[in-house]
Amino acid sequence: MQTHKNAFTLIELLVVITIIWILLVWLSKVDISKGQEKEKSLAFSQKIQTILETTRNNALIWKWIWTNLVVPNAWKIEISKQNIVNWWSWIINSYYSTWWNRNPYESLKTDKYYEINKIECINLDWSYIWDVTWTWIIYMTWSELSITSTDTNCDSTKIFKIYSNYKKQFQNKIIFNWVSWVIEKN
Repeated sequence: MQTHKNAFTLIELLVVITIIWILLVWLSKVDISKGQEKEKSLAFSQKIQTILETTRNNALIWKWIWTNLVVPNAWKIEISKQNIVNWWSWIINSYYSTWWNRNPYESLKTDKYYEINKIECINLDWSYIWDVTWTWIIYMTWSELSITSTDTNCDSTKIFKIYSNYKKQFQNKIIFNWVSWVIEKN
């Protein structure tokens, strides 16, 4: 007498459920890690934006520093790349300058996964994009904004954009409009 097998055995069902469960766990970890990397990219961009906004605000209100009533004649942000044993680090330093010296105010140093990959200068009739391979200086006073590097000068710029990313993906863009002094992130 021969019986036909019309249903799965309990072992077969457990094997199929286990395989499906392993696949779901693996896929959820992939999605979670991508989401975490995107969040790190956004956080890095937010830190850059915060330094820009703080420096802009201090330049606009001509902020007096601490309690010694030293009035800066300018605020500067330096964006530079530094080689650290087989990887590059980005350093963003904010300074206020007096007639006598340059004083550090805020600083941001990155690890090897964070990158500022280009700066774009835009005017009404021209636009230039530069890869960031040198030091850039953003100079601000209550009435002036200029961007310079060793190779170029964006003095007549109306808008400049800073592009950053994490692990060479998840690019973010910070836009500084010199006409309105508005800083926004895309």
